[in-house]
Formats: sequence, C-alpha cells, structure tokens
Amino acid sequence: MTGGGAKGRALVVGAALAMVAFVVEVVSAFFLMPFLIHALGPERYGLWALIGTIIAQFSLLDFGLSATAQRYMAGALAQDDRARAGEIFSAAALLFLIAGGVAFALSLILAGGAPLVMAPGPGRDEFALALAIMGGMVGLSLPLNVVRGTVMARMSFAWLSVIEIGRALLRVGAVVLVIDQGRGLAALAAITLAITVLEAAALRLLLARVLPWLSVRPGGVRRATLIELFHFSKHVFVVKIGDMARYRMDNFIIAPVLGLSAVTHYSAASRLADTFISLIDRVFTLCGPVFSGYAALDDRENMREKFLLFTRFATLATACAAGGVLSAGWIFIPLWLGPEFIDSYHAMAALTVGLTALLIQAPTREVLSALYKHPFDAWTNLAEAVANLAISLLLVGDFGILGVALGTAIPMVVVKMGVLPVYACRRIGLGVGTYYRLVAGALAVVALCHLPIVAVMVSIPHSFPALFTAALVCYGLLGMVLFRFALPREIRALLLASLRPARVAAV
Repeated sequence: MTGGGAKGRALVVGAALAMVAFVVEVVSAFFLMPFLIHALGPERYGLWALIGTIIAQFSLLDFGLSATAQRYMAGALAQDDRARAGEIFSAAALLFLIAGGVAFALSLILAGGAPLVMAPGPGRDEFALALAIMGGMVGLSLPLNVVRGTVMARMSFAWLSVIEIGRALLRVGAVVLVIDQGRGLAALAAITLAITVLEAAALRLLLARVLPWLSVRPGGVRRATLIELFHFSKHVFVVKIGDMARYRMDNFIIAPVLGLSAVTHYSAASRLADTFISLIDRVFTLCGPVFSGYAALDDRENMREKFLLFTRFATLATACAAGGVLSAGWIFIPLWLGPEFIDSYHAMAALTVGLTALLIQAPTREVLSALYKHPFDAWTNLAEAVANLAISLLLVGDFGILGVALGTAIPMVVVKMGVLPVYACRRIGLGVGTYYRLVAGALAVVALCHLPIVAVMVSIPHSFPALFTAALVCYGLLGMVLFRFALPREIRALLLASLRPARVAAV
C-alpha cells in the first residue's frame, strides 16, 4: 500500500472507530443520565452539573496549546523532522504540567471557598469535596492533551477510539456500582479521577508504540519554541474563550434565575447537543492533521480539493444528525426522562439549529488553523459569544431555558454561515458561490430525504422499541441512499477500500 493509500485507510478506519466510540459513549451517557437524576434527585444532579460547569472553565488553562501543539507536530511529522517534533513535544509537555498544577490549586481554593457562598449542610461539604477531586482530574487531564494531540498528529486515530470505548464502559460499570451503594457526588468525582489515571497509562503506552523515539527532554526546550507556540496559541485561546462562553456558561445564567432543577432540564438538552457535537467533531477533527500537512508543504491545490470534499461530507453528516435529533427527539426525551422534561426538547431543538451551522464549518475552521488564519475565527467567535450571553440574559426571564438556547443559536447561525466561510474561501482561492452551492445542495438532499422520515415518526407508537426500530430502518435506508448518490466519490472509495484486507497496518 502506498503512503497516500495508507493515510487514506488510516483516516477512514479511524473515522469508523471514532463512530463506534461515539455510539458507545452515547449509549452509556443516555443510560447514566436518567439513572443519576432519579438516584440523586433533580436538585442534587443540578449541583453535579454545576460542578461540571466550573471544572469546564479550567480547560482554558491550556491557553489553546492543545490545538497549537497538534498543528505543529503534524507539520513536523509530515516533514519527518524528529528534532523539531521532539522539541515541540517537550515544550508543550512542560507547559501543560504547569497548567495542570495551576488547575488543581484553583480547584482547592474554590472548594475551600464553598462555605462563603453556600448554606451550611451536607450538600455544601459534598460539593466542596467533589470539586477538589475533580480539580485533581483536570490537573491530570491537561498534560494528557499533549499526548493525545501528538497521537492524533501521527494519525493513529483507531487506538484513541479504542481507549475512549474502554473509558466509557468502565465509567458506566463503576458509576452504577457506586451509586447503588448509596454514594454521592464525591464518589462520582473519584470515579472520574480513577478512570483518568487509567487513561493516562493507556495513552502513554500508545505513544510509546506509535512514536517510540519521542520523549520529554526539558533541557532541550528553547525559549524561541515557547514563544512560537504561545504566538500561535493566543488566537486559539480566544476561540476557546468564545466556545466556553457559548457552551459552558449557560448554567451560571440559569441557576440564579430559574433554580437548580432548571439546570437539570437544560443539562438534558445540552447533553443531547453535546452528543450532536461529538458525532461530527470526532470525525472531522481527523482532517486537521491533513490540512496541516498540506500547509507545511504549501500544497494549496490539494487543500482546496480536500476542503470541498470534507465540507460536503460534513454537511451531509451534520444534516442527517440534526434531522434525527429534531424528528425523533420529541418522542425520545419524554420516554427517556419523563414527560415533565418536554421543555428540554424545545431547548435542544434551538441548540441543534445553531450547532448545525457550527459543525458544517468544522473543515473551515481546520483550514484556517492550518493556514495560520485562525485569528479571524478567534475574534468572530468571541464576538458571537458576547452576543450569545447578551441575548441569553435578555430572554431567560421570559422564555426560560428556551431563551438561553435561542441566545446560543441565533448568533451562531449568523457568524458561522454568513461570515466565516466567506473569509475562508477567499484565503484559499475558492469561489464563495461554489462553496454555498455545495452546502445548499447537500442540505437540500438531506431535507428532502427527511420528509418520509418525519411522516414515519409522527405515526409510530411512543415506545422505545417502536422508536428505535423506526430510526434503524429509516436511517439505514437514508445511509444507503446517501452513500450511493450523495457521498463524494473519493470518500466512497476510501470507505470501500477500508473494508478490504491490507498488508500494511496503517493505524
């Protein structure tokens, strides 16, 4: 198998296993959420969701270095520059170790300050202990980012997916065992920390397997390399701030206005939205190293070709996922959590519209990053986040969690579909009309295919067996139709080639 064929096979097999990992994580999450809500109660689960929101803010401490290190590693590996790759890896590892220590220290400070903002009682003590433990998890997770990013730059996607599958299965078993024994939030946090430790060991073994020559050499880190990484990452950091404000601040708006129970209802909507994000993100982050490699070789022709290819694929996949969420969600959520959670569907529907616009741009954002044009993405993303917070605060009082979801969706559609692709197309020398015709055509195909699916969903009984059977049949047929008539020929060829035995293990 040629180098290009091996790379293509690695991408397709990696994408397929990423989808398997996605399904495993979705099934486990959909099982665990109602289990935890019923075991802990809506108020206590809302407290657990708030802990998750606080901990999510600590991811900002990577200052955008995760994506930066992956980009530079992909370029170094594409040029087979081991010295450069080793220097980048060592510099990123050093910075992440510092960031992890800061994250843990901050979590201890916040946990110690819980008595100042919470009423006395077991809930306050449980909250403080769980927050401190989760801080330890983040302190370990941040250094893992450089290992995970390096493995992705090496395009060893399949093994990463295997690790993710193992992590999801372990978490389900451990959570059920511990909660059945009457344990609470601190035990949930301890499980998360323990599984992160096991994941760290697995990632270290994987790194040794795919890049045995790579190791951390603190003495070899040059100041110029650190400056170079920070120079690129500062704009990635702005993107992360925007993403954080857009996705991880909503609970801070909802809790004081609507209460912890509303946080639980919004968490159901955002859980489904996160699932939607993961479905696309797991596949299309794989194209980042491809674009970085073309950028390192200054191969614009192949970059444009692959950009259109990935964009069509992203649009088809995103539209199918969004159609499934919208057409089946109104049946699924009441069955899953109870009829009192129907407001979660309304919020989820609004989020899904916005996220469709966002995820169609996954290849666009990867291209801008590879070309070092991500500052535009960063600042438009931040402007979108400011608009998001303003609209959410304006609407939450009158519309509840739906108002917060609309505050997220409206600016997302405007920026991601009306601004970002125009800029990206100009940067790579692609006609804007060509881009929009491709996206509109793919959306139209999926929309037409969903008309009979909606008719089926409206007519079926409201039960899990009927819903899953209908979804399996409808989306199985839709997948076959799109594969044959709408999927790009090159993607079809790669998928078919990946099913044949190969003498070279590309992943």
